[in-house]
Amino acid sequence: MNLYGNLSNKYSSWPVLLMIYNLSPLLCMKRKHMMLSMMISGSKQPRNDIDVYLKSLIVDLKLLWKKGADVYYSYFQETLYLHAMLFCMINDFPAY
Repeated sequence: MNLYGNLSNKYSSWPVLLMIYNLSPLLCMKRKHMMLSMMISGSKQPRNDIDVYLKSLIVDLKLLWKKGADVYYSYFQETLYLHAMLFCMINDFPAY
């Protein structure tokens, strides 16, 4: 992702987005249902060291998968137990 539109710029940034897939297909790709969990930025691409940046996200997803978390559902005015999982990953858009 080139922030400044200058192709000769050596600065790069890698957004890590989370999307909610248990919504209808019309809603799940809308901007308001996407979450920017982190932005990896620097003068070099993370390449094989991207797991260092994603470690905290993986720890949180494992916790949400195994234990879950209490969330308040305001429509029904009750507390539910939320679980989350990693569905798919797209690592390199220009390669596709």
